[in-house]
Amino acid sequence: MARARLQKVLADAGIASRRSSEKLILSGRVAVNGATVTQLGTSADPVLDRVTFDGVPISIPEPKRYLLLHKPRGYLSTARDERGRPTVMDLLGDLDVRVYPVGRLDKDSEGMIILTNDGDLALRLMHPSYEVEKEYLVLVYGRLSGEAIDKIKAGVEIRGRLLKPVLVETAKNVPTTIDNVDRGAIWVRIVLKEGYKREVRELCKGAGLWVRRLVRVRTGNLTLDGLAAGRYRKLTSKDLSDLEGRRS
Repeated sequence: MARARLQKVLADAGIASRRSSEKLILSGRVAVNGATVTQLGTSADPVLDRVTFDGVPISIPEPKRYLLLHKPRGYLSTARDERGRPTVMDLLGDLDVRVYPVGRLDKDSEGMIILTNDGDLALRLMHPSYEVEKEYLVLVYGRLSGEAIDKIKAGVEIRGRLLKPVLVETAKNVPTTIDNVDRGAIWVRIVLKEGYKREVRELCKGAGLWVRRLVRVRTGNLTLDGLAAGRYRKLTSKDLSDLEGRRS
C-alpha cells in the first residue's frame, strides 16, 4: 500500500472521517513511528510505518481482491515454493495486495485457479459441504468403453471415503483456449463436488485410463472461456454474484 496523507490513513482505518481526522492530528493524538504528528501535510505508509491513535496502533484491512487465472502446466498452485520452482504467483506480476490460490491443481494439471484474500469465499469454494461444482476436461489414453465410464461413475475411495463424480461423459466440445494436438486420445468431461487431491486421476486410473492432460474448466458458474493459458482476469461483480448463487 502506497504512502498517503495521514488523515486518509486514519479514515481508511475507520477512526474518523477525513475532516474529523484532521482535528485529531492537530490535537496531537496521532503518532507515526513514535513521533507525535501535528502537521496536516504529513504522509505515512500504513504497512511500513507504525501509526497510532491515542497510543493504540491502527490497522487497515486489505481491500478484497478476486482473480481468475488459467494455470499452464509446470506451475505449482501455491503462494511460494521452498525449492524455487515456478508458482502461479509468478504469473500475476505486481499486485497491490496479497492473494492466495483457492484449492490446488498439481504441477502437471492446467486450468482454472481462483486467487483471493477473502478467506470466507475460499472456505466456501473448497469445503465439500457447499457442493460447488468443479468441471474438468481430461485427455485420456485407453479404451473408453461403457464399462470404463461406469467404473468412473462408481467412484473411488480416498482417505476412507467413497467419492463419486456428479457427471462423466465424452466431451464433445473443447474450448479453443485449450490447445488440442494429441491424436489417439479422448477428451472426457468429469464434474465433481469435492475436489480431493488427485481425485480425477484416481478415478481414471481405476477405469484403466492413463491421463495425458487434465484441465479444470469451470468452478461454479465461472468458466475459462476466452482466457488463454498463463493469463488472468479480475472477477466482476456479476462473477461474484454467480458464485454467491452457487453458494446459497
